[in-house]
Amino acid sequence: MEFHKPKPVHSWRELLTEIGVIVIGVAIALVAEQAVEALHWQERIRDARRAMTIELRDDDGPQGYLRIAARPCFDNQLAAIQGAIVARAKRKDIVPLIAQFGPPIYTWDSVAWNTLQSSDVASHISPEELRSWYLPYSRVIRLDEGNLREHQDVVALRPSGIADEMLSPGEADTMLAAIKRLSDDNRFIWGHSRTLLAGMKSLGVNLTTDQKQRILAGLRKRPGFGDCVVEPSIVEINVNPWAAIPGKP
Repeated sequence: MEFHKPKPVHSWRELLTEIGVIVIGVAIALVAEQAVEALHWQERIRDARRAMTIELRDDDGPQGYLRIAARPCFDNQLAAIQGAIVARAKRKDIVPLIAQFGPPIYTWDSVAWNTLQSSDVASHISPEELRSWYLPYSRVIRLDEGNLREHQDVVALRPSGIADEMLSPGEADTMLAAIKRLSDDNRFIWGHSRTLLAGMKSLGVNLTTDQKQRILAGLRKRPGFGDCVVEPSIVEINVNPWAAIPGKP
């Protein structure tokens, strides 16, 4: 095996040339490394956006769309129950009305958003984009709270197991108070659902036509719904995630 000795440098020009070659080689290596790293972060950012898009479009968004569409129907059902109680209808006539009232119990998910927040990917996304994603996800948190509260109020609406023909005054008062809270819950969920979908729209994350049609068709098949179901119109109502939302603060 032959070993080639480095050629001696005969002049400052040759020395500077060799140094220049080394510097250029190092610079090229650094640029290549940065390019690879940039591509890596771009891929991770794309994955994060894709996960949040799917979560909002296929999970939280359809739930919000349904609650906007069904709001008048739930209000009508509550009004019917309230009217029967105020009119001192018999227990056997009130119980079926309450049994028919059944707003869905959802889990409002923000797994993709929480994953982004807990990773170092968030530091590679602009503050403006992070704020845009925060808008719909801030509503998801509130909707999860509202859905739990609504479920508790539905339980309070149910009459006791007493077999008396008429509701007692105390029982009637408890149920009327629950109806008032449920009306507030319905408005609260409707308001935050509108902001959820408006935030999604600002991001270009929209439900498909097929999704909307299936939701509306399913609602209209429910007993007592039909024509009271409204097709939501999603507009840019407020893109400030810290602004007041219609309903409870």
